[in-house]
Amino acid sequence: MSPSEKRRARIKASLVLTAFMVFGAVGIWFATKEMWIPDLSVMRAQTLTDEQAAPFPTTTMADFKSYPFIHRAYGLMAEGQYAEAEIYLARARATNPDRAQVWIISSQAAIQSGKAGQAAEFANEAAARDATSGRAILYRAIARDVAGEVVAARVDYAAALAAGGLTQAERDLAQKTLGE
Repeated sequence: MSPSEKRRARIKASLVLTAFMVFGAVGIWFATKEMWIPDLSVMRAQTLTDEQAAPFPTTTMADFKSYPFIHRAYGLMAEGQYAEAEIYLARARATNPDRAQVWIISSQAAIQSGKAGQAAEFANEAAARDATSGRAILYRAIARDVAGEVVAARVDYAAALAAGGLTQAERDLAQKTLGE
């Protein structure tokens, strides 16, 4: 082997070694960063229906960051674990406080866990963020109805139907409650 071939072989070996070191360092850096890793044991319960997913499009970075918490909360709510779902919804509200849908979903969970007062607060927050949201008004109506404020609830049911943006099941609920 000539001296120039030996030199080329050493350069090639050092380049390969350098590449392994760089890629290894990058791999270690990525492995040590804090990342969201889904809990695969509960993935079966985390599938959203089309009606649940449709009102919450992922359009901003805050939406993207809050979506895993909402997704997990829906799964827990489907299993009847409302206290744990409320923990994830609190994280979603902290991540994306300006999104009315986060507050609406929080109101849903509070209603299902029997906390009408808290549900009304969440629905009021949702309505404050999007006054034209029929869903926010509907869940405020449901919370008021559960709390015994029947007259205010009926006004909100009618306003929710007028505002629109409700799923068919939500429209049916409002119409049935109003006796239409």
